Amino acid sequence: MDFVEKVEALKVRLEPKARKLLGILRDLCIAEGFQCSEVEDISADTYTWSMHVFTKKAKKPEIGTWVEGTVGLTLTIEDSLEHDGNENGVNFELKVESHNGEQWRCAPHNWTPNVWVSVDDEAAVDARWGEFHSFVINGFDASNPAVCLLV
Repeated sequence: MDFVEKVEALKVRLEPKARKLLGILRDLCIAEGFQCSEVEDISADTYTWSMHVFTKKAKKPEIGTWVEGTVGLTLTIEDSLEHDGNENGVNFELKVESHNGEQWRCAPHNWTPNVWVSVDDEAAVDARWGEFHSFVINGFDASNPAVCLLV
């Protein structure tokens, strides 16, 4: 398999985990009184799942559209070929984007030499997923060098 095929196979393997993680976030948002869309696979040239969170006053948007009071959450398998032009590996990113374009992103080890884990190393990919999952669910200390917040 070439690199792209390996990343596509990884997407298939991790899809249940990605949907479950976004589902947990969805349930937390609903418990706080927000409305949420279903989790959608919006992969085209990326490996991405998405959902919208919106206030009860906001009109429910379609995936890919924005209305006031809407926040989009996307979970993406990032790959080094797309970002660096080489086949070094993969990482994970959660992006939260408001209707007016403000963004918050979390990608473990971004902007460090450890940003990519080899797509061929299943244990390393699983360990990185575990780290990412922990950051998203349990919160994180922004002073931790493994955390990269892009605002």
